[in-house]
Amino acid sequence: EKCGYDGGDCRPPRAVEGYPECVVTHPGNIGNDMCDDYLPYNSEKCGYDGGDCPTPQAANDNVYSNCFVSYPEKLGDGECYDKPPYDTYECGFDHGDCLPDYMSPTLSPTFSLAPSISAAPTLPPKPTAGPSTEESAVNVELELLTDDYVAETEWELVDDATGTVIKSNGELEANKNYTEH
Repeated sequence: EKCGYDGGDCRPPRAVEGYPECVVTHPGNIGNDMCDDYLPYNSEKCGYDGGDCPTPQAANDNVYSNCFVSYPEKLGDGECYDKPPYDTYECGFDHGDCLPDYMSPTLSPTFSLAPSISAAPTLPPKPTAGPSTEESAVNVELELLTDDYVAETEWELVDDATGTVIKSNGELEANKNYTEH
């Protein structure tokens, strides 16, 4: 069930005594001699987990100049430390340890999908249908509805392959439906 602080499923965040701007769900974790090395516990507002964590320091590289963590040796050690500040944009998603397989880090703190090179699909050859040498019968139905102005009505049935007019016009009466086969 999703939390939403309903029915006691989750504890609402509370301010920590001695750190009025530190609001966390487990205030007892602050200053308990165990470093909770993730935000908001390991932050300036929470006194770096009440002194349990070393003060964050720069990642010691030129690539991620905005990455500050308590344990820089965890960055890029081959194991994904999936909590902030390690698994963040600023720290290169744990220097690439937390990136999905389809992504690869670049030499700057930006990431892009690794390009995939694939051959163009092979299309089947186009059909080469030409006029058939065999005679074939085709049934065609022509339906024509005339109005009061029969003299203005013209029509043609044309063989598209040869351009030959097969049938055209004819004697028509006003307001009549014609069907030719």
